[in-house]
Amino acid sequence: MKRTFLASILSVSLAATSLTATTAPAQADEDVLKVIAGLVVLGAIANQVKQNKQSRQTVTRTYDSFGNGPRKHQHRSPVRQYKVAPQRCIRETWTHRGQREVYGARCMQRHANAQLPQKCLRQNKTNSGPRYFYAKRCLRNQGWRA
Repeated sequence: MKRTFLASILSVSLAATSLTATTAPAQADEDVLKVIAGLVVLGAIANQVKQNKQSRQTVTRTYDSFGNGPRKHQHRSPVRQYKVAPQRCIRETWTHRGQREVYGARCMQRHANAQLPQKCLRQNKTNSGPRYFYAKRCLRNQGWRA
């Protein structure tokens, strides 16, 4: 957009100088100098605007724990890192509240991408021994995408 704007200004100024050159040749040299000086000023302003846009950064000031002065940090948009529970670990089991979808403990320990919260580990007693699993709601409350 800047290039087209500058090109249009340049073409208009050249057309205006050619018209004035036919009417007053002595005054044309002064007009050409004025137009060139104006273009130089416009180019300098455009260059400054471009440099300001490139160097502008959002800076947050934080203080370190030792009470030293402010430190400058570049502001980064927060990226939320979800811990994802693998779909392959979903099991259906009977609990004291009926049939529920849960995550099998052994499968989660093998395939989970982060440390598992111990407080979400549950035990279900069956005829063939205890079965361990992770509850979906508890995992969600602990920051997991379940």
